[in-house]
Amino acid sequence: MKTTCRGFTLVELLIVVAIVGILAAVAFPSYQAHVQKARRAEAQAVLLEAAQFMERWYTTTYNYTTAALPAALSQSPRGGAGTVRYNIRPTAVAPNTFTLTATPVEADPECGNFTLTETGQRGHTGTSPLAQCWR
Repeated sequence: MKTTCRGFTLVELLIVVAIVGILAAVAFPSYQAHVQKARRAEAQAVLLEAAQFMERWYTTTYNYTTAALPAALSQSPRGGAGTVRYNIRPTAVAPNTFTLTATPVEADPECGNFTLTETGQRGHTGTSPLAQCWR
């Protein structure tokens, strides 16, 4: 009587493991880049919301210097849900002008700090072009 064995050989398993490893090596950096872009976009959204808060403050007091950002607008993600990725602070405040800065907790040489002024002028301290960082 003849018996047949079913299953995978060791060589077949090693080939599958190698293919999965190659796919993971290609996909993981792309995934990390997308996560970083999402974190930057979230920081920019909170920065814009903080600027709106400053403008609302100015309409009631005619002065930016007395404004203090609420705790929910002083970090990204907003309100501290999860790990804080960016700290948002007013860095240059005068009676009629302000500059808000979002500083990454972990170094980001590509885009660095994000800045936003009362006129809506956007900036960054990184090595990438402004249009690439502020999307």
